[in-house]
Amino acid sequence: MSTPSQTRKRTHKALAKERRAPADASAGSIHKLRGLLARPIGLQRRDGRLHVVLVDRRRPEPPDPWLAPLQAELNERLLAQQFGPTAQAMRHLCFVHDALQSKGWPAVSSLPAHVLGRAIVQAEMLAGDEPSPGLKRLVERLRPLQLAAAEREERAARSRDLVAGEQIEVSEATHEEFDAVERSWVGRVPPESEPPDLDA
Repeated sequence: MSTPSQTRKRTHKALAKERRAPADASAGSIHKLRGLLARPIGLQRRDGRLHVVLVDRRRPEPPDPWLAPLQAELNERLLAQQFGPTAQAMRHLCFVHDALQSKGWPAVSSLPAHVLGRAIVQAEMLAGDEPSPGLKRLVERLRPLQLAAAEREERAARSRDLVAGEQIEVSEATHEEFDAVERSWVGRVPPESEPPDLDA
């Protein structure tokens, strides 16, 4: 039977073990040194003094203290609108609400730009009826996310256009060649309807 101090020592050793260490401990010293040198360096305040420390790259984002009250207020406001005439109009804000509840702000940032833009308008409508710091904070947080989503979608559209543009072939032709190609189109293109007579 182990004593509490032995249990604490075992737990401490397990926590102190380097995560990036390879399974083979004999070859681990070089890998450990390389892992330490590749980690970012930061400053940390201890006992009123600054210390240089190695920072863990996979440090989780600190929790947002506004998130839980914001979710509760948004839930209450949207439930109040559920049976009214504006229920369908608030659907984009409902998408934001559902994303917040599922995975927080990272899920909201993955929503399309048009959904975020309409959600901002809907949140401003709710804040116009009854202003609150939570809705103001929501609008402030959604604006940069909407801009980032719009830029992301624009970059994706540009890359699609570049890929599609590689398939276009442009060449010079004489007038006779153009006439021959135009005559070959006549049988393939459906005739357009007659233009309306503007003189009548």
